[in-house]
Amino acid sequence: MESKALKKVATIWGVSIGMIILGIIFSTTKVGNTNLGGLLIGFGVLFIGFLYICSVWRIYEKAGKKGWYCIIPVWAQLQEADMAFNCCWLGLLSYIPACNAIYYLIYNYSIACRFGKSSDFAVGNAILPFVFMPLIAFGDCEYRKLEPAK
Repeated sequence: MESKALKKVATIWGVSIGMIILGIIFSTTKVGNTNLGGLLIGFGVLFIGFLYICSVWRIYEKAGKKGWYCIIPVWAQLQEADMAFNCCWLGLLSYIPACNAIYYLIYNYSIACRFGKSSDFAVGNAILPFVFMPLIAFGDCEYRKLEPAK
């Protein structure tokens, strides 16, 4: 199951990176009044953004939340904190300038642990989330909810 998902993600990534590379190569070519290189780079970046949104949507669904929560800005942060820490109000820490970098690292570690991934995966997710999020979303890992202390 995971190999099929990885093949799909790799195909989308290949197309996106290929379009960006072609865009750089053809950046001086004009078709009419349109810069062909800029158009290809734009479509490549659009594909990567679309893949990231689909990945986060799928991660929300794996965690038992509604997928469309990921496209509402502040609500998405609260729901992500709820997935990672079982306390949605911790998501507000991401809006405090001094705390957001530390929060982001701890959040990535917690999400990686929830889906059964290693701390190395968490570091990769912190640096390149648009590469590592699709691996969580379309892979066969399952969300493990934190049980409250008794």
